[in-house]
Amino acid sequence: MLLAAGYREVVTTFDLTRSGLIEVTVRRQSNLPGDPPSVLALLPTDLRSGVEVTVGDVPIVTPTAAIGGL
Repeated sequence: MLLAAGYREVVTTFDLTRSGLIEVTVRRQSNLPGDPPSVLALLPTDLRSGVEVTVGDVPIVTPTAAIGGL
């Protein structure tokens, strides 16, 4: 849903130690909402509870290593 809204970088995680909280991180984009409550409002109402949104200014995922196999 956030990708469909135009966010190019979205990461979601699930935290069992915090009662199953879903953590969503998006990279700030000038043409899209940049505060967590506004990003959360883009989700359907029934999906908003138990979701924590973070908005950042730096790349969300920066690969530092790769593992290959045969």
